[in-house]
Amino acid sequence: MKLAPQATPVVKMVELIMPQDANNFGTLFGGKLLEFIDKCAAITAFRYTGTQVVTASFERIDFLEAIHIADIIELTGRIIFTGKTSLVIIVDVYRQKGNGPLTKATSGYTVFVAVDAKGNPIPVPPLAVNTPEEKKLWERGRELKEHIKQRAEKDKSI
Repeated sequence: MKLAPQATPVVKMVELIMPQDANNFGTLFGGKLLEFIDKCAAITAFRYTGTQVVTASFERIDFLEAIHIADIIELTGRIIFTGKTSLVIIVDVYRQKGNGPLTKATSGYTVFVAVDAKGNPIPVPPLAVNTPEEKKLWERGRELKEHIKQRAEKDKSI
């Protein structure tokens, strides 16, 4: 069965940072932010594939700006690359203090795999790549997947 290329959905999530989300400095725990990124990426992958997905890896996560208690964060997830059964998703996180402007606080890449009811990998639709920006992002996603493959091969020998 050959799947037709699809455009990627853009998924947005909004969260309010509460005291239980923060460390003793009053800033968001990194692990809590990774949870939000994972959730946003999972929804993005699910909407694209229409099937269950699982997290395969977290790749580069750049913490650019601290997020504080009472900040609002907006996460934007977008698929940038598809393999046979996997998807590379970029999630950008913006913070807003009060009613101030949104500023980029974090950016990260995740890889998800589409699975059937038994947890076996299944094919995903190819990504429609048309614009110069989409082509640039697709190439970045392809590079990440190649890096992951090389890392996995090296890890087998350890």
